[in-house]
Amino acid sequence: MQLPKIIEVDDYHDFDHLQDGYRKLVPGIKVREINSDPERGVYIGIAYIGNLNSASNRALLRTEEKRLKEIHDNFDCPSH
Repeated sequence: MQLPKIIEVDDYHDFDHLQDGYRKLVPGIKVREINSDPERGVYIGIAYIGNLNSASNRALLRTEEKRLKEIHDNFDCPSH
């Protein structure tokens, strides 16, 4: 598995289960919820090693934040 990696789950409790399973393959891996996408009904997380504020982890988080903002901005909703 190439890290860091964005992951999506249907239930936020799945992040704990994924972390437990991933740690059998990659000791020290961490899985953290970072956002959600209500339009798609998923929770978004990041699987990473080390510090969440490392350069590679922050770069992936910024990319994901931009992607979600674009989705939200382009979502055709009467409240917009």
